[in-house]
Amino acid sequence: MATLPIFPTPVAEDLRALPEYLPARMVNEFSYCPRLFFYEWVEGVFQESADTVEGAAQHRRVDEKPTALPRPSPSQGGTPGEPAAVIHARSVTLSSERLRAIAKMDLVEAEGDRATPVDYKHGSPREGPDGLELWPSDKAQLAVQGMVLRDNGYQCDEGIVYYRKTGQRVRVALDVALVAETEALIAQAWEVAEHGEIPPPLVDSPRARRLGAHWEFVKEQLHHHHRIEDESFWPLVRPKLVGQEDELAVLDEMEAQHLTLEPKCQAVDEGFTSFSKQPGDLVGVELSSHLDALRTLLEVHLDDEESRCFPMVDEVLSVEEFESFGKATAKSIGIRGSARFFPWIFEGADPVERKAVLSMPPPPVRILCQHVWEPRYERQVATLWAE
Repeated sequence: MATLPIFPTPVAEDLRALPEYLPARMVNEFSYCPRLFFYEWVEGVFQESADTVEGAAQHRRVDEKPTALPRPSPSQGGTPGEPAAVIHARSVTLSSERLRAIAKMDLVEAEGDRATPVDYKHGSPREGPDGLELWPSDKAQLAVQGMVLRDNGYQCDEGIVYYRKTGQRVRVALDVALVAETEALIAQAWEVAEHGEIPPPLVDSPRARRLGAHWEFVKEQLHHHHRIEDESFWPLVRPKLVGQEDELAVLDEMEAQHLTLEPKCQAVDEGFTSFSKQPGDLVGVELSSHLDALRTLLEVHLDDEESRCFPMVDEVLSVEEFESFGKATAKSIGIRGSARFFPWIFEGADPVERKAVLSMPPPPVRILCQHVWEPRYERQVATLWAE
């Protein structure tokens, strides 16, 4: 994927004419990175990543059947003594002269004069101290939608983000504090855009260093997984497949896929090195494209293992052989490695799968995992997104 050029600091006459309204999506971008907002909205530059392409496709699916949002009316759709009918309006676009903002909403759930925006996101919510919560940039975008609905005569007390990756709906109250914070954000975005000078890149970002350190851990786990397979697991399986050329070809393909992942990991390594020196700049966009490419390739590899390789392994290895291999692998990881490995694989895992995996190690490991390792890992992961 081609990288964006490094632009010189623009002067006002070089900039494109600004639109009349600031889109809610651009408030999201400004909250995330003012410099990236400037490139995208003020200069009109945009770099697609795997997430934005997939997210755009999801939004197109939402937009396929747009429906009108009725004007606010306390008695809309109901008869005296009966509640108003609930209307689901899709792909609703409204603007606010007061805010100089415009919002295209994926879905609006309306009942009488009450309206709740529902925004669809490709990713997943973050874990907060009180449970699931929105990312700050997603919260800002949703708040703009709610405020625009209010300025068009609707009562709006909350908004909802539906995260497709996890299938979770996360609500946020449109309270006084969030409104004030978002209005200030909109004003700052307009000021940056009209001033015409690109914001400086972030410098010496602790978050960039923490993300780089976490990538080192992920890379270590990935290499350990592949090394165990190539050096121990496949040699255990191959003798049982003598004469079965198709099955042996599957193992060869798995090993070949391991090799194709190496340059992708190297690109991510180099991306984090650059990002730690210049965080928040377009270097971050380039790094995200490398991470997307690695994820795409890794997902294909893991799907191949699950669908083509493991069913074959189940047929040729006995339960005793598989358990013996598992114990040898656990021994190679050690108790210190297990303290990070188990919480990492359990992050976002299905509760049934988590219970099944935890049934394998001895009771002391299960107790440590539940009461020590996982809480500690959650605290460490939370710091990845702290300022």
